Amino acid sequence: MLKRLKIWSALLPRKLSLRVVLVVPFVLQVSLAVGLTGWFSLRNGQEAINQVTTQLRQEITARIEQELATYIHDLYLVNQINQDAVHLNLLDLEDFQQLQAYFGKQLQAFESISAIKFSSEQGEFLGLERSPDGYVLSLANRETEQALQTYELNGDRERGQLLASTPDYDSRLELWYENAIQAGKATWGGIYTHLGSETLATTVNQPVYSNRGKLLGVFGAEFRLSEISEFLRELNISPGAEAFILERSGLLVASSTLDRPFLVTYGTTLRIQATNTSDRLIQSSAQYLQETFGTLEEVQTRKKLQFFLEGERQFLQVTPFQNAQGIDWIIVVVVPEADFMQQINANTWITIQLCAIALFVSILLGLRTSRWITQSLNQLIQATGAIAQGNLNQNLPHFYLRELETLRRSFNQMSQQLRHSFQALETANQTLEERVEKRTEALKLAKEKTEQALQELKHTQSQLIQTEKMSSLGQMVAGVAHEINNPISFIYSNLPHAKEYLQGLIELIELYQKAHPDPTLEIQEKIDSIDLEFIIDDFQELMNSMQSGADRIQKIVLGLRSFSRLDESDQKWVNIQDGLESSLMILQPNLQSINVITHYTRVSNVFCYPGEINQVFFQIIENAIDALSEAQSVDPTLWIETQDISQDRVQIRIADNGPGISESVISSIFDPFFTTKPIGRGTGLGLSISYQIIVDKHKGELLCNSTPGKGAEFLIRLPIK
Repeated sequence: MLKRLKIWSALLPRKLSLRVVLVVPFVLQVSLAVGLTGWFSLRNGQEAINQVTTQLRQEITARIEQELATYIHDLYLVNQINQDAVHLNLLDLEDFQQLQAYFGKQLQAFESISAIKFSSEQGEFLGLERSPDGYVLSLANRETEQALQTYELNGDRERGQLLASTPDYDSRLELWYENAIQAGKATWGGIYTHLGSETLATTVNQPVYSNRGKLLGVFGAEFRLSEISEFLRELNISPGAEAFILERSGLLVASSTLDRPFLVTYGTTLRIQATNTSDRLIQSSAQYLQETFGTLEEVQTRKKLQFFLEGERQFLQVTPFQNAQGIDWIIVVVVPEADFMQQINANTWITIQLCAIALFVSILLGLRTSRWITQSLNQLIQATGAIAQGNLNQNLPHFYLRELETLRRSFNQMSQQLRHSFQALETANQTLEERVEKRTEALKLAKEKTEQALQELKHTQSQLIQTEKMSSLGQMVAGVAHEINNPISFIYSNLPHAKEYLQGLIELIELYQKAHPDPTLEIQEKIDSIDLEFIIDDFQELMNSMQSGADRIQKIVLGLRSFSRLDESDQKWVNIQDGLESSLMILQPNLQSINVITHYTRVSNVFCYPGEINQVFFQIIENAIDALSEAQSVDPTLWIETQDISQDRVQIRIADNGPGISESVISSIFDPFFTTKPIGRGTGLGLSISYQIIVDKHKGELLCNSTPGKGAEFLIRLPIK
């Protein structure tokens, strides 16, 4: 034991702070208590979730079983009522008017049933079906000459429009009729495609016999499986929970999430395997059941299972639903753990926060206590260090500890004696320092004024030169655009008339050729010499080429007009993309060998000085063209992009794959009269003026990013207003 203590003592630092000795053990105890509290809180929350989800799955499954039993029971009940009505002579099976009215009353009484039908032993048939607009009657008897006629019933249950007619219909050949006769009792007809609508339905059929045992016919009651899906969707399980029903074969019967548990292809309804649905939770649950049981035939009792989907646990309950007549379905309820963990996590997080607050308060109290104990010692240490560094003006306050108070008095006496000794020397030094400081301040102020005046002079010169240059260019561009616009307007307005005249002459020639198919020899020679057929075909292409050329010139004029706004002095709302296009139009002769890639996203209009913004675009694009021309790149490319980077700012990116700019040059490119071009090629004012326009005048940003050998990139960020 003594040996272990020596080892631990060797591992500890030689000198420990008093604050550490007082605070660290206390903090370790509180941290351990906080960690255990959070862990027990999370564990209890998970146990509570397991209990809640188990009760929820059992309750939802019981409700689904009850609802399905009600649906199935209603089918058997309606058929039994009809059979009893026949045996009690309350219903005449040969009176189809009475039978139609009787079926209508039953559809009103049993809302879950969608259709009731009867087929007599002689092959006569009557069926009444509920539809969105009322009822539909299907009839085949002597009156219809055994043709199956389908009518839409009006509000008074009278026959309306004939919807369909099938000749030579014999209901005795239907599968539901034959199965009911063979069974001799009520039978379930399985799931099938409902005729006349894109949905699935199921039916229960029951043969009816006279009191002497003679077969009179077969009753049938039907309901649509979409009603089960509607019921499942109305269940308030949890935000992410789902419920669905499937057969042993894996085919879906109903679902709480899918609009239709089937596919419709060219008017044909196709059943869907649960493992092939678009719903991720249903698909994963069905695949897990197959992996667990191998086949759904093995599911014979109620099972509570769990599986993980994308890292989240899912609680699964599987319940068989069967009856003696052949229904054998499986009810599945899936509840994600995340639906309940959100609140548990919130409560756990609150617990952790409270524990963290308690830990923080405990640490704070420990620090305050240690500070109160060590404060006197720290003041004495700081005062001693200050004297060692030459600060003799030290006077310690009163201490609450008796021993430290005696030491304080001695320290203050020593400090006072040292101050008196150095006071005279400090006075002389202070006087000399004040004189030097005043003289230095005067020289510094004079230097700053001189530098400011020089900088203002440079800016003024650069603005005058660049403004005059761009103003002259704008006036020249405006004049050129005006002079070109007049003749091109004349050509553009007369081209449609020329096309119309040409079309008339061609039609006249064609009429003449039809009227005189055999021209004279002189006319035929002239036709061959001028190649009339080629002229007619080529003249159309010629007019189209003239139209395209006129359109191109008109676009150039519009671009020149847009760029000529350089002399506009008022702010206005403008589309920055128009300014970019006009600059590209002006510089088009220099872009012949350069690949220009523009990517304009839809950006907001900007409230700015349009002429000055166009000046910036023109200057930066011109510099990029010069860089690409000097570099003689294999594939010179210029990229221009626009985008909204926030709700109140837009960004214009102009980049090239030229030689790039070194770091030493980037730091000076926005200075007036700084240029890397030879004498006569540039003044070095363009980027300086551009920087003033974007940053100083529009409160935006002008940035340059470049790597030597990999091109340069300029980013212009403007506030919308």
